[in-house]
Amino acid sequence: MGTGEPNNRQSSSIGNGVWGTTDGGKTWNHLGLEDTQSIGRVVVDPTDPKIVYVAAVGHLFGPNPDRGLYKSVDGGKSWKKSKYIDPDTGFTDVAIDPANPKILYAASFMRRRSWWGYNGGGPGSALWKTPMRRHLDQARGPGWPKPKDGIYGRIAISVFRANPKIVYAQVEAGASGGTGGGTTAEGGPAPRGGREALEVKRLGEKLPPELHLETRLEARTRARQCSGDPNGSGVFRSEDGGTTWTYMSNQNSGPLTSARSAWIRSTTRNFSSVARPRRCRSMAARPGSARRVAHRLSCVLDQSEGPAYCHGRT
Repeated sequence: MGTGEPNNRQSSSIGNGVWGTTDGGKTWNHLGLEDTQSIGRVVVDPTDPKIVYVAAVGHLFGPNPDRGLYKSVDGGKSWKKSKYIDPDTGFTDVAIDPANPKILYAASFMRRRSWWGYNGGGPGSALWKTPMRRHLDQARGPGWPKPKDGIYGRIAISVFRANPKIVYAQVEAGASGGTGGGTTAEGGPAPRGGREALEVKRLGEKLPPELHLETRLEARTRARQCSGDPNGSGVFRSEDGGTTWTYMSNQNSGPLTSARSAWIRSTTRNFSSVARPRRCRSMAARPGSARRVAHRLSCVLDQSEGPAYCHGRT
């Protein structure tokens, strides 16, 4: 078990490394890596429980040489770095191929919080595959998002157990102005109404000013998804182990916040079709109907085609 909260808030708690149990949780032993402070993921080789991998994010408020991807071959008695980038870049996720445990995918993340703000993302953020010398997001991997500024943030990964060639990645791509900073992603002044007003304005959405802030944020999320930007933050799928990628859908990139969305899978469609909005519509609000509008703005597939997914409250 890895300790420490691998998130980026000022209030994120720190841990003291890795703990393990050999009796089903009755007793626990400390297994080291105490100065990593935050660990994003622990995975165990399905064919050899003594082989363990740890994605260590590292310190939030400063540089830390204990960041990196660690490996143990003796059940956590000793550790060796499988991949280390620099004191500002740790690893937030690692996934193992269940059919071939020698194949690993790992996500590195460059971050730094200070007393006055937060910077998440940079040249250290990347998706890796064994051998760890190879980036999957540079030169290789057609279909991988390519933001104009070339900046990547946090990346999450998942390997489909029934077919390990299929890999999903949720990627933060492109800089964001942040929350409450009064600036756009390009560094200029944000328009009156906040960041969500800028996003809605840019995409041509017309939302009544009386809508509740959360409703506007939900609408912004929908607007991003409807824009269909294959080079923006979102979900991507590979069917060849990361050699090529297919854009699935965009995401709400609001920093530090949980996405205000609930994905509802249709029983008649696979994930690939569910994740792609087929039609996006702008709907006007009626007096006293903010809650109803929040739901209507979120449903992106015509009922005549059968509901595939909605996000927002119902």
